[in-house]
Formats: sequence, structure tokens, C-alpha cells
Amino acid sequence: MKLLVAATLAALCALVPHSARAVAITASTAELVTVRSCIVLTTRCDVISPMRLQSAYGGFPGGVASSATTNLAGYGSASGSVALSGTVGAPLLRASAVSEPGQRVSTNSLALQRYTYTGTTPTVRVFGGTLTYQQETTGPHGPGVGDGVSASILLFMLDAATIEAGDSPESNYDALFGVAGLPDFRFVDSDYFADGSSTLDGRHELAASVALNPGDSVWVSVLLQTPAANGARVDASNTLVTGWDLSTDLVPAAVAAVPEPATAALLVLALPGLLLQRRRSGFARRLPSEGPVTRGRLRRRAAA
Repeated sequence: MKLLVAATLAALCALVPHSARAVAITASTAELVTVRSCIVLTTRCDVISPMRLQSAYGGFPGGVASSATTNLAGYGSASGSVALSGTVGAPLLRASAVSEPGQRVSTNSLALQRYTYTGTTPTVRVFGGTLTYQQETTGPHGPGVGDGVSASILLFMLDAATIEAGDSPESNYDALFGVAGLPDFRFVDSDYFADGSSTLDGRHELAASVALNPGDSVWVSVLLQTPAANGARVDASNTLVTGWDLSTDLVPAAVAAVPEPATAALLVLALPGLLLQRRRSGFARRLPSEGPVTRGRLRRRAAA
């Protein structure tokens, strides 16, 4: 009996430190860079190996900035960074990846920010982003390989005030990537873009809208990915700059350093046009909100 009690107490003690270390977040950033080999079927990169040859995570739960880099001789290099340093804490994301023939490297940059609307009347706001990039791709490749930049913005609401993100960079990344699987997740709007073609001056505008009542909180999730396969080069280090069309009365949960004037100016110039386009289209890009929403339905690439 004494042995049973001792064993039970030991098991409980083992669980307590883990629970105590779990971090509840209202904003966070995360980075994951990976190196994999291509598997040859009919081309040099039909699928990618299930095992990562090298990977690196960046960003602890609640961190307002994160970064990670990997460089493996004969395979390639990748680097990414995220910071909640835009206007009222909007995310700025940078990433680039270069692979050797027969190999595949990738970056996965994630940002999460909760905003609370403190205005006194209902309003509709647009959260947008300007993505600039250049790339030399070698596809098309098989499903799940990926080659070329992709970016997405997701707006959602929760009943809970925080999200549990564990206590490590890996658990933080998993929490940010898996927000659509939270039990109280309520989809609001999203926008997605991917380009698998070679270009020297790629540029794209993203936008998602939300109707807010006084006191509402809306969560913003931004993802930038740059998979490069079989000798490709994908460079989005010129930044994905995000922000609101009107930030008045929107209070962020966390803010990093002040943004660089040049990158902030990109979004200032682009957002008025985005807002006009969204209102003319009647928010036509809004995805259906019925039923559970997953990263797959939002067309975010799952393969790291």
C-alpha cells in the first residue's frame, strides 16, 4: 500500500512542473527551418523524405520576435525571422531558402497577435499585407514538396482570452500552427497566396476583414513559407509587411520594436487600395465559416 501511494505521489509530482511551465499567450512569434532530401520517382523531387535531416526552431511562447537559421553543406540553407514590430504590433516576416539539386529546404514563419477593439461604435476593419519576393523555382514537383513562396492571413475569434503554448520553441510553433484546431475557434476571414513560378520582382497584396463591436477581441495569424526544392532559390527577405487599414482603437496584446520606415511605408501605400477593393467585392474572398476549420481548408502548407 505504501509503495502504491509513493508511486502515485511521484507520478503527480512529475506532472506538476510541466503544467506549471506551460505558458498562456495572447501574442507570440515562431520560426521553423528544415532540411529534407528529395525522393526520385519520375523527376528528381517527386516527394520529400519523411525524416528531417536538420531543423531549427526559434521563438519561445509569448516572444515578440523570433528567428532561426540552418545551413547544411550539400543540401542548402534557410533563414527566417518574425517580429511584432509593425504599426500597433502588426507582424513583419522575412524568409529565404536555397537548396542544392536533389534536396529541399524550407522556412515556416508564424506570428500571432490578439487585438481588442476599444471603440464605442461597431466598425469593419481590414487587416492586410504586402509581400515582395524574388525566386528561381525548378518545379513542378510532387504533392507536398512545395517550391516557391506562400503567405496567408487568418482572422479568428476565441471564447478564451489566451492560448496555451507549452514551454519550448517547438511547442510554441505547434500551438501557433494549430490554432484552427482549438475547440472554441471561430473563423472570421482569411486570404492566401502562393507562387511557384520564377520571378525577379514578385509582389502581392493580401487582405482579410472583420466586423467588430465594442469590446470584441480578434486574433490575427500570419504565415510565410519559402520551400525551395531541387536547386531552387526563394527569397522573401524583402518582407511580408502587415497592418490594419485603420488602427484607431485597436489595442494589441504585445508590441516589439518600432518598424523600419521603408518597410512600414509599403503597407501604408497599399492598404487604402486593399480596403476599397474589399468593399467593392463585398468581401467575396471570405471562406465559409460553417463547421470546423483546419489549416488544410485554409490552404496553408502543412509540410515543413
